[in-house]
Amino acid sequence: MGKQKLNCWEVMKCGKETEGDDCFFSEEGTCPASTELYMDGVNEGKNAGRACWAIAGTLCGDEIQGDSASKMKTCMECEFYRQVQKKEGEKFITGSELMEMVQYQDQILQSKLDREERKPMKLKKSALIEKLVIEMDNFTDGETSNKVRTEIARDTVNLFFNSIKESLAAGDRVELRGFGSFNVKEYDGYSGRNPKTGAKVEVQPKKSPVFRSGRELRSMVDKK
Repeated sequence: MGKQKLNCWEVMKCGKETEGDDCFFSEEGTCPASTELYMDGVNEGKNAGRACWAIAGTLCGDEIQGDSASKMKTCMECEFYRQVQKKEGEKFITGSELMEMVQYQDQILQSKLDREERKPMKLKKSALIEKLVIEMDNFTDGETSNKVRTEIARDTVNLFFNSIKESLAAGDRVELRGFGSFNVKEYDGYSGRNPKTGAKVEVQPKKSPVFRSGRELRSMVDKK
């Protein structure tokens, strides 16, 4: 590919591209033509900047457009479309070719989503924080900013886990009714041998946290 040429947002001066002047303030936000990475380089543009007619939901004329098939006729009458077609000449990638690319990408995306649905989900601490932020919307007056709610949720989740860790480090038992309990199990030291060299080694005593699931949790998991 040669040097990238002017993209639709640069010619039309809409300001709806990523980090554009208007994308932060308009209700519509960022135009998807500036974010479709799989279209990067098509007609020597950035992302879908020179293939915007094949992208659904673009923000032409400050309005959210329809899917690529329904808006194609209007796009072909656009001055920018004609400029690109004339500039690229025989190298111009037509609307039908781009539609095939979009359909192929949709198939890949759907296949990926299907695989993700079959994979076991991982619940991370960050996800717990996000869930708590959402739940806080039901108990706040709406004046608390999302940043403040996130900080409160993060501190709350960290306090919960840190309290468990500190209790276990002190040798205490932690019981969460309906969920399970954490205990500290002590292992005596013993004399052993290195499996590779056969040399005698002394294994030091140690302590390790142990989790025992509660009846309610076991029952819930068994039903899934």
